[in-house]
Amino acid sequence: MISLFTGMPGAGKTAAMIDLVRELSKDRPVFVHYDPAERLRPEQKLLHETLKIPHTPVNAATWHQQVPDGGILIIDEAQGCWRPRGPSAKVPEAIAALETHRHAGVDIFITTQAPRLIDANVRGLVGRHVHIRDTGWLGRWWYEWPETNEGLTWKTCPVKKKYKLPKEVFDLYGSANVHTTPVRMTPKMLFVVAFLLVLLAVLIFMVVRSINKHTSPAEKEPVPAVAPAPASMRADLRAQAQTSPPDERVDFSPRLSDRPWTAPAYDELRKVVRLPVITGAICLNDSCECFNGKERLMDVSTDQCRYWMRYKPFNPYVQPDSSGDRVAANTSPSSGQNSPAPSGSSSGGLSIGGVLTSPL
Repeated sequence: MISLFTGMPGAGKTAAMIDLVRELSKDRPVFVHYDPAERLRPEQKLLHETLKIPHTPVNAATWHQQVPDGGILIIDEAQGCWRPRGPSAKVPEAIAALETHRHAGVDIFITTQAPRLIDANVRGLVGRHVHIRDTGWLGRWWYEWPETNEGLTWKTCPVKKKYKLPKEVFDLYGSANVHTTPVRMTPKMLFVVAFLLVLLAVLIFMVVRSINKHTSPAEKEPVPAVAPAPASMRADLRAQAQTSPPDERVDFSPRLSDRPWTAPAYDELRKVVRLPVITGAICLNDSCECFNGKERLMDVSTDQCRYWMRYKPFNPYVQPDSSGDRVAANTSPSSGQNSPAPSGSSSGGLSIGGVLTSPL
């Protein structure tokens, strides 16, 4: 089969060809076209002079007389020996022999920059066309057709893949006397894409921050700690409050509307001298009232009174007297008449639920 490798200078077409040949040359003889007349400069090195794969030099004009059956023929830069002919020119014997090369089992590998640079008969006999395209920043691409594609329509190529030059092949031949690195300009589209990516990242950050701001609870500002006023300052404030004339609109307004003694003016006179502990209860029909001695406790509900009558819960604020009955511990000496009478005394009390209460 005739394999054609095309590509611009430096694209890697020769390296791709030798990479395939080295696998086939392990048990087959290799022949390389060599014609000193094709040397354009004295320092120019042809493939035969640099190729390290064992091979035999031949001339493309007489290859059909020198290459045996099953051999491999390499023709690098074929435009030097098989340039296009005029329509009336005779077909050379070497090109005509390509028409039956398959009968001898010979594989031929050809490289050139473009298909139209070689003879039309050679192009018509190609069974595999590989084009290497170097796109610079986007890397190299491998395009392959089952016949010569003179227009190099790589966009509609049936076989298209990313291609990386095999580094180990460069040790097998010399591609150029001096290697230079081409200056490539950065595509403008690359800057546009980078700018759009940065802009997208900024927009995502702003959206996330806005969502967190509306969904997260607001942080409370720390309340500054206020140092306690010195004792001398507090004493001065109390002295000033005592010497300043009272404001009746404030001082005599009770804190609880139904209890006039809760006004601020009575704060110094109002002192707690007893505990509102339950010492007795009277329950008639659906009503139930609790008492502390002879005084009715206003803030005890009916359910609490019934509970107290039934279970007699322990009260740590009441201590028993000499007769065994409990009396309130925090009572003033002059309030002894408010203590509950002993059970069974002649005070005429009424016993309800086993609790002695004052007479109604």
